[in-house]
Amino acid sequence: MIRIGRKGAAVGRIDLATMIVAVALAAMGDAHARMSTRPSQPCVLNERSVLSHPVRGAIVAGFGMRRNPLTGRMALHSGLDYRVAARGQVRSAGIGRVTQVGRKGPGDLFVVVDHGRGLETRYTHLAQAKVRPGSCVRAKAVLGAMGNRHAPQGRQRLHVETRRDGVLVDPMRIFGSSRMPAHP
Repeated sequence: MIRIGRKGAAVGRIDLATMIVAVALAAMGDAHARMSTRPSQPCVLNERSVLSHPVRGAIVAGFGMRRNPLTGRMALHSGLDYRVAARGQVRSAGIGRVTQVGRKGPGDLFVVVDHGRGLETRYTHLAQAKVRPGSCVRAKAVLGAMGNRHAPQGRQRLHVETRRDGVLVDPMRIFGSSRMPAHP
């Protein structure tokens, strides 16, 4: 690891791209920024890797057309909803790189993980994110936690979507029905 000092000085061998990032961080006042001189490990699935369900909980809403409970109209439900205990941890379905961490509304965070080969998973309705964009995560790494807002009997819903080359696909086709999560 190379530690970037207050004046932007770095010690050790680093490539040009790493140096540019280090200087930019130092210029922004990040006196404690750390840069690695080792090449980063790939954050993508290999051909034999399999994604798994991100939480242990019952699936309460599946992928496909359904009547929207708020509007009463038929609409596409774009993923799976899992019943999760309040403050439960949400884990990555597989190795990948975090591409987005954002907010859809007050107290409603989402995390997007790119698994390579055009495959992406999106986790929504989080109360807390424990990763940053650009982070490489392993399978089952903690991405965030559920809150306890609007949680009848201490239960909440985690919404998980999967996309292949930007197109929504049924997560059960990716996770496989033989690996259904156990009831908590």
